[in-house]
Amino acid sequence: KYLMPAIKAYKQAQWLGEIKDNDKIARIGNASCVIYTQEGIWVEAFGLAILEPQLCGTPVVALDPNGQGTSCTEIIEHGVTGYIASDIDDLPEMIDAAKRLDRNVVREESRKRFNVKECLENHIAAYELTLEMEE
Repeated sequence: KYLMPAIKAYKQAQWLGEIKDNDKIARIGNASCVIYTQEGIWVEAFGLAILEPQLCGTPVVALDPNGQGTSCTEIIEHGVTGYIASDIDDLPEMIDAAKRLDRNVVREESRKRFNVKECLENHIAAYELTLEMEE
């Protein structure tokens, strides 16, 4: 609700709400950018809603007020795969900047950083380290 005035002020923005699965890839993949904000009391632990657009080549502009350390800081490479705004008033400028990012770079950087094989290897290494600590 606090984001709606900023969206209305930015004439080119369009609020789509929740997107059905069969439309999701096409809509997200064709968007200029995705605006991500965590409203309410639940904070997404990993941030699939950030990574999914990036894997489609769509930059993400995330709102992280007061540097809360949400998942956006782990997933978005500022200026490469999107932007992280600390204030809602910064969104229009960052949206414009995000539209100029190279979509192929957004996709490839996200794939490199979050590929399945590497993620599984990191999880296994973490479990092995935990087991070693138990011994």
